[in-house]
Order: sequence, then structure tokens, then C-alpha cells
Amino acid sequence: MAVAALSGAVTVQAPAHAIPPGCGWSLYYEIDANQNILVHNYLACENGDITPMLASIQRYVSPGVWTTVASGHGTVVYYCDGHAYNVYRAAGDEFANTCG
Repeated sequence: MAVAALSGAVTVQAPAHAIPPGCGWSLYYEIDANQNILVHNYLACENGDITPMLASIQRYVSPGVWTTVASGHGTVVYYCDGHAYNVYRAAGDEFANTCG
């Protein structure tokens, strides 16, 4: 998959009891060459266990109002349908994308 220059990652701060020993939390987004937005959210452990975690993508509507355009567990994709300028938030970050 080709990935555009824009992507974001977040270091997740969680209580010590929330992430099991020997595990790490991976949460990030990327925008591919077709302007589709992908969010990845997984808990990966040294023993090979990989747990898909809840992920979502939201689009800005108006001040204080966001609408969820994609959600699920593990990898979530919002398929671009157009070239309109919009603001999105995913993986703890807000960003602009030319996607309808």
C-alpha cells in the first residue's frame, strides 16, 4: 500500500494495570495515495497475541460537533469519495484531508 506523506501516531498513556506485562499498544493513522484514511489500533504482546482494539474516524461538522464516519476494531478505513476539504480526527489527532 502506498502511503502519502501525512500520517500520525500517538503514544498512549494508560494506567499500569490496563496494558498487560509484555504487551504494547499501537495506535496510529495514515492516509494512502487515494486519500483514504486508515486507523490502526492493536494491543500486541511478546507471546504473539494481537488484540484488535476499538478505532474510529470522525469528520468535523461544526464547532463542537463531530460525526463518526467509520468505526470498528483493529484497522478501520474511511474510503474517500470526492475532493472536498474536510477536517477529521483519528488516533488522538486532528488533520485536514481533501476527501468528500
